[in-house]
Amino acid sequence: MKKLLALSAISLLTAVQLSAGEDIDSEEWRIDRDAKDPLVTEDFFSATTSGSDTVISPRKFEMFDSSLYPFLRFQLSTDASQPTTAQVFWATDSEPQFNEKNSVRVTIPADGKMHTYLIDLSKLPGWKGRITAVRFDPVAMPKDKPCKFTVGDFEFFGYDDDFEVPGSAWKQISHLANVTEANDILSGNFIVGKNDPFVGASVPGLPAARYNKISLKLKVDPGAEPRAQFFWYTEESKKFNEGQHVDFPIVADGMLHEYEVVVGGHPNWNGKIMGIRFDLTTNPGSSAGFALSDVELGD
Repeated sequence: MKKLLALSAISLLTAVQLSAGEDIDSEEWRIDRDAKDPLVTEDFFSATTSGSDTVISPRKFEMFDSSLYPFLRFQLSTDASQPTTAQVFWATDSEPQFNEKNSVRVTIPADGKMHTYLIDLSKLPGWKGRITAVRFDPVAMPKDKPCKFTVGDFEFFGYDDDFEVPGSAWKQISHLANVTEANDILSGNFIVGKNDPFVGASVPGLPAARYNKISLKLKVDPGAEPRAQFFWYTEESKKFNEGQHVDFPIVADGMLHEYEVVVGGHPNWNGKIMGIRFDLTTNPGSSAGFALSDVELGD
């Protein structure tokens, strides 16, 4: 069991320093407002809300140019009794005080599960210039409804890094039933008689030249055709099509297997990648279902 560390001090809101482009480690978080009973493990920071305006921030922050790190990825769970929101704030040289314009909100479900959230900060008007400080409001709950929250990975990153696709990103679903996501694992059931069941996700204009392969873990239950397909579309093509896909063999034995799909040599792997899709099997046959996780574009 990982040793738990109790933190007692409640700190003031100040500009702090972080190593840009890297995770904010769990031990770097500190409570700034309306939280108590913090606990830290090697991978997670947890606390319980004690008011309606919970704020945490990293103890160290190294300022960086916003253009270097256009993306934010973080993991968060809460036992809140109702859906809530998380909000990330940042300060810049020209706007040193945190404000609503320089922030972004995401909806957090009330399911008690750890979810990963991916934000394209480059689309936000306030993400410009030099980033001088960050602040995280992990939940927004009334004072009379305290809840526990847990923060996992929290990372600003750019195109030089491998691009991880979180389980929550798979919004396009076809010929599948009972699809759920928890702990970055997407799972569901095939529909009998429906071929080419797929899941798709939008991605933020990734430069194809930067990525040579896509890796994933996939479980397909017995009875399915042992072949899957990876599709993509670009800023130019605008939609999935047969000219932008790669077939790859799979093992349909109900076990989780790792796969690497090389796309770098494909003549139509070019431009800016705007969407990706997996046809989990070309024919599910009598197969019951699937699980998909750890999808990552790399070199």
